[in-house]
Formats: sequence, C-alpha cells, structure tokens
Amino acid sequence: MKTRDLLKKINMFIVIILFQWVGSICNAYAYQNDLTENEYYALFEEFMDECFERWCTKEFQISISDFFCSFKKKQCSFTLDFFEYRTEQGVIEDSFVSLCSITVQSKEELFPKTFRVPDHIMEQTEKCVNRAYPKAIRYYESL
Repeated sequence: MKTRDLLKKINMFIVIILFQWVGSICNAYAYQNDLTENEYYALFEEFMDECFERWCTKEFQISISDFFCSFKKKQCSFTLDFFEYRTEQGVIEDSFVSLCSITVQSKEELFPKTFRVPDHIMEQTEKCVNRAYPKAIRYYESL
C-alpha cells in the first residue's frame, strides 16, 4: 500500500514537471521575436532617423524601441517613449510610453532589397506617433 502511494506521488510529480516543461516551451515559442539582433538595430536606426526628420518635435525627445515582429501574425510592435518634454519654464524629464502596432506581411516587406523601410510602413508608424502625441502632452501637463 505504501509503495503504491509512493508511486502515485512520483507519477504525479513527473506529470507536473512535464506540464511545466511543455508550457514553458509553448510560452517561449509564442513570444519568439522573428527579428534577428542585426535587424532589430537596423529598424531602430531607420525609425529614429525618420523620427528626427518627421515626428520628433522640439517639444519632445522620443525614443522608438522594443521592436517585436511576428510575421506569422503579420504584425510588428514597438514602444514610443516620450522621455523629455520641453516647456517655456524648462525641461520635464519623465517617461510616457505608448505601444504601437503595424501590419507587416513579411520580413521581405519590412527589409526590401533597397534597405529602406517602405513608405506605407512609415506611414503606419507616423499615424501611431500622431495618436500618441496628444496623450503624451496631456500626461506631461498633468505632472
């Protein structure tokens, strides 16, 4: 009787360990970024260059980072960090973060042979920045 109870406990322990192991594998697979490290940094540079040219204003310092792409889901996301706000009274250093999501059909669409992110992807990004911008202003004004 005691041996049987001990075997049941051992079996239950093994089943629990297996469920945790399978769960961790599925979880890791679900959150796998389809971007390589080099692609991540290439996007960072491209988006920040575009930000300085078009979106980043004299009022805010903005950083675009945390790129995550799932080409299976046809989506990339990233964060906009409005980390500095300049007013007539001075500079307020804080952080207002907004999450952006854009539709990307494939890695080839995001990284074409021209090595320049296509305009329609930059337009999606600009729309996201423009939606987040007034929220960031309201946030800083509430401080």
